Amino acid sequence: VVQFYEDDGFLCDTVASFLTDGIASGQPAIVIATGPHRDGFTGSLRRLGVDVERACASGQMHFLDVRDTLATFMRGGMPDDGLFRQSVGAAIEERLRHQASAALRAYGEMVDVLWREGNAEGAIRLEELWNDLAVTYPFTLMCAYAMGNFYKEAHAPHFEQVCQKHTHVIPAESYLRAVDDVARS
Repeated sequence: VVQFYEDDGFLCDTVASFLTDGIASGQPAIVIATGPHRDGFTGSLRRLGVDVERACASGQMHFLDVRDTLATFMRGGMPDDGLFRQSVGAAIEERLRHQASAALRAYGEMVDVLWREGNAEGAIRLEELWNDLAVTYPFTLMCAYAMGNFYKEAHAPHFEQVCQKHTHVIPAESYLRAVDDVARS
């Protein structure tokens, strides 16, 4: 799943809902996020009734820092497949090993960080590595991109590539509000 967003508050609520659904069904979760988003997700999870500290202490939920995680597998501006599997694959395997669930929920914003840094090729390659990893491990992945990343006409081909790498594409909140407004009319 790829979620496009305009507002961090919307993103935090959307990701928290995605994670809460998994936690409620006993699925472990891995969140790879920036510090401000991690804090926002935690607040939104609490508002949804999730005991974040308990979920983390039990190993059901695990937070990883975006920059630290990227540093484990990025080489020469591109993600290294083997190192990605050793880093992110091992984190997924660890969560699955300690939980009775057959699947995991993962949220990652590493692709958005790469995109914001001007590394569209690295972001798209990372999307492919996530898809490859899904062949080995059972998980549902949500990633997110700020819509502000795609404001130029020159971004259209990469935007299309990002969408093609996902089975579900969720538009930004302004589009969703517009659709709701039309439906009410």
